[in-house]
Amino acid sequence: MSSRLEQLRAERARIDAEMRAERRRDLPPPWGTEGAALYAAIGMAIREARQDRQMTQEQIAQAVGLTRTSIVNIEAGRQRLTIDTLYDIADALSIQAVSLMPRNEDV
Repeated sequence: MSSRLEQLRAERARIDAEMRAERRRDLPPPWGTEGAALYAAIGMAIREARQDRQMTQEQIAQAVGLTRTSIVNIEAGRQRLTIDTLYDIADALSIQAVSLMPRNEDV
């Protein structure tokens, strides 16, 4: 019976996770859809630069004093970041911060 209970709990956890993920996809970011393209573009640039340097999200997080979850959310465009954090991330990646910013016409 314990095995069956564990199976049911695991299935419930999987379903709950799928439902949370589905709700997140449907919601606009808290700052509105206008800024969504900007933060998505910055996040994508950070992810590409990090992967080009074969760094993990954990390594970037430690270098800038954030959690890995924050880096995940920044890269996904779900979390705003301050200018000083953008510069800290650029320093950790050994690149210029401006290289992480999209062109005006791209956002």
